[in-house]
Amino acid sequence: LGIHHAMSYGLPVIASEGDGTERDLVTHGENGMLFKAGDWKDLKSTIQAMLTLCAKWKNMGTLSRSKIENSINLDNMVATFREVICDVTEA
Repeated sequence: LGIHHAMSYGLPVIASEGDGTERDLVTHGENGMLFKAGDWKDLKSTIQAMLTLCAKWKNMGTLSRSKIENSINLDNMVATFREVICDVTEA
């Protein structure tokens, strides 16, 4: 949820690998970066890499917000659930 909130505010994100939702939200190098969970060396190198991209942060943040507004949001989730429920009840 923290990733989603940061993205909705138009921020680039650094996230660790977790339950898989981070891969849906963060496109490595486009709107943020991913690092291996529990790997502090990877976190350090990811932060260092992100710091070299500071000129791109605004664009990365814009991409984050766009992803939330246009694809990964509550309205789309509800629409998908509704489609599935309608398909199942019509079968």
